[in-house]
Amino acid sequence: MSANLRRFTRAVYAMDAVANRVDPSNWQADSPCDDWCAQEVLGHALTVVDMVASLAVGEEAQWQEPLDAVGDDPIAAWAAARDRVLEHLDRPDVLHAIRPSPFGEMPVDDFLGAIWVDTLTHSWDLATATGQPHAISADLAIEAEASLAALGDGIRGKGRFGPIVEGDFDDPVDSWIAIAGRDPSGR
Repeated sequence: MSANLRRFTRAVYAMDAVANRVDPSNWQADSPCDDWCAQEVLGHALTVVDMVASLAVGEEAQWQEPLDAVGDDPIAAWAAARDRVLEHLDRPDVLHAIRPSPFGEMPVDDFLGAIWVDTLTHSWDLATATGQPHAISADLAIEAEASLAALGDGIRGKGRFGPIVEGDFDDPVDSWIAIAGRDPSGR
């Protein structure tokens, strides 16, 4: 298993842990993502995971609006997307396959390396929106912070990562989430 696949899989399972603990009354809760409720955060993550699954098998990705992606049963929709991506990534030589992506043609493994932090960040967003633990380990947060720091300010802007939140953060998750443009306090 490549390091990129390992990180992506861990991010998917972090989202899964959070999504499955959401109280149904919290799906409309405001999230740290501008103009998105908790259900829209999950819908976005689901769409990204579906895009990875499509890319893995050479299908054209169908981008959906977040609320359309989750439909009336967010947990069932997420579970189907989770299972599909994990199944499609568990094929011989899939990581080496060159596929068109939003970043141009690249090996599937490289695309996973570019996208895993998005899924991980949104698992934190969903946990924060719904008032629950985020299920993100310190070692994965350290890797996410290094990944975002390497990308510089090109990742920042409307619909992407916000400006770095300044502060002295001892916790690796807080330090990473500040680089991701989120207030570690959840405000």
